[in-house]
Amino acid sequence: MKPEGSAWLTVDDSRTSRGLDGLPWRVAFVLQNDGWILRNAVVVGIEDGKCETVLFFVKQARYYFDLSAARSALGPSRGDVLLAGRAALADRVVLAACPEGGVVLDLTDGPEARAAADRWGRTLVRVQQAEAAA
Repeated sequence: MKPEGSAWLTVDDSRTSRGLDGLPWRVAFVLQNDGWILRNAVVVGIEDGKCETVLFFVKQARYYFDLSAARSALGPSRGDVLLAGRAALADRVVLAACPEGGVVLDLTDGPEARAAADRWGRTLVRVQQAEAAA
């Protein structure tokens, strides 16, 4: 990853009879202890009333981020952003965090990242699960 690059992680949480396990925050704290800077966390609603947390990390204080791309679909209240599913989220991340002609590294080989990179003229590098584990 380039020094001015960023990492976006989508982390699902799980529930027990006592409530949420807090897995997204456990992941965030581990990465912070490893030197990553947590810039933001966004809770995104998905199908069936579930939600996932998207964590935005960088390795240094100066990094690429296009704020105008992140603000392109404001909701009714200041700070609200309306997204229509995972494809819209992938579009937002690619546009905000990757400059034109840049490279998107997808560790999950997800169809949304591939489509967003194609749609917005970014190069996609995929890492298959078997490669990541090696």
